[in-house]
Amino acid sequence: ENLGIGRKVGNLTGSVFFGAHRASSQKLATSSGGSINWSPHNKLQIYVGLEDQSVTPNQAQLSSPDIRIQAFGFDYFTGKTSRYIRLVGGNPALRSGRTSALNLRVMIKPLPSDSVSLTHTFRQIRSKGAITPLPSLTPEIENAFPDRIKRDFFGDLLMVDARPINLGIELNKSLASNIAYRTSLGKKAGW
Repeated sequence: ENLGIGRKVGNLTGSVFFGAHRASSQKLATSSGGSINWSPHNKLQIYVGLEDQSVTPNQAQLSSPDIRIQAFGFDYFTGKTSRYIRLVGGNPALRSGRTSALNLRVMIKPLPSDSVSLTHTFRQIRSKGAITPLPSLTPEIENAFPDRIKRDFFGDLLMVDARPINLGIELNKSLASNIAYRTSLGKKAGW
C-alpha cells in the first residue's frame, strides 16, 4: 500500500564517505564526510554537507635541508628596507592538523516558471594545526612568532626563520547569494 510518504517528504538523497591514504614515510591521512540534499518541493532545494580531513606534513616540509638566502625587504620595526638572512627548509617538529568544512545551500525558484532562481550559500572552514610557511614579516607576525625573528642590539633585522609552522585555530566563514535568470533566445526549431 502506498502511504504517500514520498509526496510528504519530497526528494531526499544523502551520501557518506571515508578515505585514508599514506604516502611513503608519512602518517596516515584520513578524510570523511557526508551530505544531504533535500527538495521538499520542486521550487526549493536544501543542501547540507560536512567534511573532515587530517592534514599531514609531507617529506619536504619535514626534512628539507636548511638553506640561508640573502634577502631584502621592508622592516616595519625600523621603517626601512633591510638586508637579512631568510632561512628556509624543513621543520621536523611539524604536527598533523585537521580541517573541517560545513556547507549549507538553499535554492529557491520563486516564480511559476523556472526562469529565475535565488541561491544562498554559507561555508565555514575550521582549521587546526594547518601547515604553512611563516607569513610575510609584519608587526603582528613578529609578535606571534618572536623566536622566528632575530635582531641585533640596535633592532636591525638579521634573520627570519621562514620554515613551515603549524597554525593554531583558523576560522573562515563566507556567505554568497546569486540570482540566475534563464531564457531561450530566438525561435524554437520546428521539427
